[in-house]
Amino acid sequence: MALAYRGFNISQDAILGAMPDDPRSGYFDATGLRWGDPYTAFVGSVDGSTSNHTGYGVYFPPIVSAAQHFGAGIARAGEGVAPADVYAAVLGGHPVVAWVTTDWGHHTGGYQAFDGRWVMYSPVEHAVAVAGVSDSSVLVNNPLSGPQWISKSTFESAFSSFDNMAVIVV
Repeated sequence: MALAYRGFNISQDAILGAMPDDPRSGYFDATGLRWGDPYTAFVGSVDGSTSNHTGYGVYFPPIVSAAQHFGAGIARAGEGVAPADVYAAVLGGHPVVAWVTTDWGHHTGGYQAFDGRWVMYSPVEHAVAVAGVSDSSVLVNNPLSGPQWISKSTFESAFSSFDNMAVIVV
């Protein structure tokens, strides 16, 4: 959605094809959940499920690489992006991909990836394209439900679940 806003007409399949994937399923061992590293690849199947550990998602580095592969510019990407920076980018005409939760609640947790990295994790991990801002609300293009206005406090709570992870597209 963020790329389309910037004039890039690229299919979801093409974007997925431009990033590494780790199709292995997750499992539990004596230390807890073990699964792929979403900082390096799309974890699981895009059609999989977090509840049975067959599909999870991807974090900002592979998204940045895929966007740049198709010629998009990135103003900023990573964790620790202040909500005020998200709002300023959107008001400046730059769409933002933000990691939130599907239920708009705040969740914490994590697992050790197969490569040893500790990964922030929630079974309700989700990403949305932030497209508008008002005094009290944020307009997101939600792949699950379409455009919706979310209160800033609700958005910021869900956004903090993934340490304010975002990609600002220019």
